[in-house]
Amino acid sequence: MKTKALLLELIEHLHLFEAQEKDESLLTMPHFLSYLNANFREQDGLVSNYMSDNAFYVPPTEAARCNGVISRLLTIVYRYAKLHIKKSLQNSPLQTAEEFSFLIVLMSQGSMSKTELIQQCIIEKTSGIEIIKRLLKKEFVKQYDNQEDKRSQLVDITPLGQKVLFELLPLVEQAAEQIAGNLSEQEKYNLAYILNKLDRHHSEQLKMLR
Repeated sequence: MKTKALLLELIEHLHLFEAQEKDESLLTMPHFLSYLNANFREQDGLVSNYMSDNAFYVPPTEAARCNGVISRLLTIVYRYAKLHIKKSLQNSPLQTAEEFSFLIVLMSQGSMSKTELIQQCIIEKTSGIEIIKRLLKKEFVKQYDNQEDKRSQLVDITPLGQKVLFELLPLVEQAAEQIAGNLSEQEKYNLAYILNKLDRHHSEQLKMLR
């Protein structure tokens, strides 16, 4: 009977996961396991392994301190990531990780307005305009009039920009591997699930502020 009760509980979690996850490509076993880990609660005095083994685990009574730990560690890991990406770009015609991000967005999503591109890359408008100017000067992107809105211009990646991007992809992938560090495959899925959840939350918050 215990097995049946466990299966019923698991099925209930599966229904909740499916209802919450709008992206069908993420309806996979690794992501479901990550969902379970992220939503597991203490029961009968037991704590999930990933929490009990974590040196940064903070009891629920210290939630405020836990928020501070999360903010601090996210900031630190972000700095590590920038260092790795900067190193991978050091001998390239791109100056910053942000320039690489702009090209990636244009390559994957196609032409868009400057404002849309800057918002997609989550960067301040003045800094975003400077990045676009540098990419235009290097002829990695092009701009042209928006036929649907004469007041704005669209930007798109050029063949030269595509060439530079494809040459750099293997180096950036190596940097991404360094950033993931010593995490196991399941830990990577867990972290990706949690960060994706945070990203969607802040994305919605930012839309309401604009």
